[in-house]
Amino acid sequence: MTTINKQDLLKGKTRIAIWGSGFIGATTAMAFASEGVHVTCYDINENAVRMINAGQLAIANLELWFGATMDEFIKKGLVQATSNWEDLNKPEFVAHLIAIPTERNGKPWDGALLDVLEKLKKIAPPLVIVESTLIPGQLDTLDLGNLRVGVAPRRDWFHSPDKNLKNLDRVFAGMTPEVGEDVREVLSVVCDNLKQASDHLVAELVKSVENSLLHVPAVYATQLAHAYPHVNIDEVLRLAATHWRINRYYPSLGTGGYCIPLSSQYVYLGAREPQYLTIVEAAVKSDQNEPHFIAGRIAHLVDGNVGIFGISYKGDLKVHALSPALPIIEHLKAEKHLTVTVNDPYYTDDELRVITQVEPFDSEQNLGGFSAIILVSDHKIYGRVPLHRLLEEIKPGTIVVDNYGIWAKYKKQLREAGINYYKVGDAGWTLADAKPVKTLVTAG
Repeated sequence: MTTINKQDLLKGKTRIAIWGSGFIGATTAMAFASEGVHVTCYDINENAVRMINAGQLAIANLELWFGATMDEFIKKGLVQATSNWEDLNKPEFVAHLIAIPTERNGKPWDGALLDVLEKLKKIAPPLVIVESTLIPGQLDTLDLGNLRVGVAPRRDWFHSPDKNLKNLDRVFAGMTPEVGEDVREVLSVVCDNLKQASDHLVAELVKSVENSLLHVPAVYATQLAHAYPHVNIDEVLRLAATHWRINRYYPSLGTGGYCIPLSSQYVYLGAREPQYLTIVEAAVKSDQNEPHFIAGRIAHLVDGNVGIFGISYKGDLKVHALSPALPIIEHLKAEKHLTVTVNDPYYTDDELRVITQVEPFDSEQNLGGFSAIILVSDHKIYGRVPLHRLLEEIKPGTIVVDNYGIWAKYKKQLREAGINYYKVGDAGWTLADAKPVKTLVTAG
């Protein structure tokens, strides 16, 4: 029997506390607030707290995906944020949702999780729902005191409005059956399709496995493009996906984001017999090496300025977590004969300088002056650049490597103009047969 009354949440008699206000925390807050539930977000980042209380989100386009703005929830008094965790130590907070990062520097990390759990143990034993990704089996290794803990990782996709918290299946479990019933009661406010796992160990593992099942074949697609550099592997994969049992995969410069690149590491670290996970182990290593491959090829072929278009791991989002752009930039910066510059319309020039330690350029003003261009992010603004600008501003001989193929529709014209255009996965994309760009080109 549940100890939490869903109707009390909906009527404002009780509240939800959310630990962390990033991608997951902010959208969890908005989801509950859209149902009339009062939510308080805690974050150690005081700037994030100020932005939420001002009705703003630090992540570009997130409100478009969600279909509502944070400002409207702030004005209604449904959402507030604090940097003082003791503000959450009140009996009206019947459920505490943990939505903090569990990775750092590209590896699973539990520092923030341990800190939050220690703070929660000082509160009269509340219901705790962990939305963050966990190493499978991790909860059983921790001292949870009297905390009543459940697991309910998020799986909604921020790039597709139709794939949201409300309508997607969501897996959950409690560490006891009674806790599981409370988790169901709380999550049913915002989720219509709850799937209860048999125990919390299964629920912990589901999140990592489902993302690893995306990660491993994505890495395999890129490995195929290396193994058959003379064949258009992108076309091969497209045609293979016409088989009714085969999903569509794409070669790339490396996976990015909070979930996919880390998933196989979580699976490996939580395994009781990790020696059997040879495919997972190899996929992690291959994926981490991929950005350095293309950077090394560019460094070998080019003198002058290399333009990096986009640091976000996914188009039209302001998220550079584990983006392949960052190791590409780091690798190229170490080459003394190269000058690296960067553009991303979702970041200010100062943000780009801090994140990449290179100078930004304005793609609206200048597409030329590069010996090589690497299109990392599929921002729509890049795809809207007209052909005449590309032909007028990009010099013949320039090497263009396009991660997502946003200029692929102009491939024929670009090549006829002497521009060495390659979509990742095209025949020749590894630049094995490309001619060196020996003439020094500087940004103008």
